[in-house]
Amino acid sequence: MKDGMQHQGQSGGWAHAQQLRSVAGTRAAEVVRDIVEGFGGQTVLPVRTRSITWPGVNGVEPEPIACLEAARELERAAHAVQLGYIRQAREAGRNWYEIGEALDLHWAASANKESIVIEAYDYALELGRRPGLDRQPFTWTCPACQKVISDRGPYGELPQQQEGHGGGCPRWAAEVADWEERRPAP
Repeated sequence: MKDGMQHQGQSGGWAHAQQLRSVAGTRAAEVVRDIVEGFGGQTVLPVRTRSITWPGVNGVEPEPIACLEAARELERAAHAVQLGYIRQAREAGRNWYEIGEALDLHWAASANKESIVIEAYDYALELGRRPGLDRQPFTWTCPACQKVISDRGPYGELPQQQEGHGGGCPRWAAEVADWEERRPAP
């Protein structure tokens, strides 16, 4: 076991989540320090010295502003990675509930008085949002028909939730058949 992480087949739960969070925090701090070191400790924006420091120089190494800038860029990169994995999860047939579970969105769902399914979908949209653009549907490629799917999330009935599957797409046909089977009779 490397860095206290467990293998997929072992039990997860709260202890696993705590270990994962601890390792991620440690690694993130290491990456930030490596980035700052790689740029020679320079900041993007000029940092003014403060009158409270004497003699007018940074007494903390590495420069906290450089670390803050690097941590912010690491956060942006991590969001792009998350978006890619959400897209892969949808392509692999995972539903929005499973994605919400993986993202640990129960707290957000509770606070917003929404379902975890809606929170997961909204989270994915927010990750992929480009400033100045209206809210667009989440898109992913269906591995069965190779078409780009406009996924409108958990809103409405299943036939209105996804658009773009090719005619005769076996994956979409199976999802609709399963939905119709579970759907209460009118």
